[in-house]
Amino acid sequence: MIFLVEYDRPTRRTLLFETFEDSERHQAQEKRLEIELDRNFKGF
Repeated sequence: MIFLVEYDRPTRRTLLFETFEDSERHQAQEKRLEIELDRNFKGF
Protein backbone atom coordinates (compact mmCIF):
# COMPACT_ATOMS: atom_id res chain seq x y z
CA MET A 1 0.00 0.00 0.00
CA ILE A 2 1.30 3.44 -0.95
CA PHE A 3 0.14 6.60 0.78
CA LEU A 4 0.36 10.03 -0.80
CA VAL A 5 -0.02 12.77 1.78
CA GLU A 6 0.16 16.51 1.26
CA TYR A 7 0.50 18.30 4.58
CA ASP A 8 0.54 22.04 5.29
CA ARG A 9 2.90 22.49 8.22
CA PRO A 10 2.03 26.11 9.09
CA THR A 11 -1.66 25.29 9.49
CA ARG A 12 -1.08 21.67 10.59
CA ARG A 13 -3.68 20.47 8.07
CA THR A 14 -3.72 17.48 5.79
CA LEU A 15 -4.53 18.78 2.32
CA LEU A 16 -4.52 15.44 0.53
CA PHE A 17 -4.54 11.82 1.62
CA GLU A 18 -4.69 9.27 -1.15
CA THR A 19 -3.94 5.56 -1.18
CA PHE A 20 -2.59 3.45 -4.01
CA GLU A 21 -2.02 -0.27 -4.34
CA ASP A 22 1.59 -1.38 -4.74
CA SER A 23 0.81 -2.15 -8.37
CA GLU A 24 -0.19 1.52 -8.86
CA ARG A 25 3.24 2.89 -7.93
CA HIS A 26 3.57 4.67 -11.27
CA GLN A 27 0.23 6.47 -10.78
CA ALA A 28 1.28 7.55 -7.28
CA GLN A 29 4.56 8.94 -8.60
CA GLU A 30 2.75 10.79 -11.39
CA LYS A 31 0.30 12.32 -8.90
CA ARG A 32 3.16 13.39 -6.63
CA LEU A 33 4.96 15.03 -9.54
CA GLU A 34 1.76 16.79 -10.61
CA ILE A 35 1.31 18.21 -7.09
CA GLU A 36 4.93 19.38 -6.88
CA LEU A 37 4.82 21.05 -10.30
CA ASP A 38 1.54 22.77 -9.47
CA ARG A 39 2.91 24.10 -6.16
CA ASN A 40 6.11 25.36 -7.84
CA PHE A 41 4.09 27.01 -10.62
CA LYS A 42 1.96 28.81 -8.02
CA GLY A 43 5.08 29.90 -6.11
CA PHE A 44 4.53 27.99 -2.87
